[in-house]
Amino acid sequence: MAEIAKLGRVESQGVKSEDVTSQIVDTDARLKNLRQQEDLIRKIMERSGSVKDILAVSKELSAIGEQIEQLDADVKNLRQQVAFSDLCRWFRHY
Repeated sequence: MAEIAKLGRVESQGVKSEDVTSQIVDTDARLKNLRQQEDLIRKIMERSGSVKDILAVSKELSAIGEQIEQLDADVKNLRQQVAFSDLCRWFRHY
């Protein structure tokens, strides 16, 4: 952190430690399940004939798509936290 501080003016500083490994694993598993559900629903939609069925399936696909997007963002955020933590750890060694 001292090395990073040399790059500019430090306005605030803090140290926080949190193991996010289990969160990443859990979220990856949820994403895998949602993507499988999405594939299954798409197959059902292909076989559906009525407009009512297609609209219902489309609504479900939309909801699953939103969940997938949110979880993808969560995983990306967690991975960035890990990367930043690794960067800080690297600077502490030098």
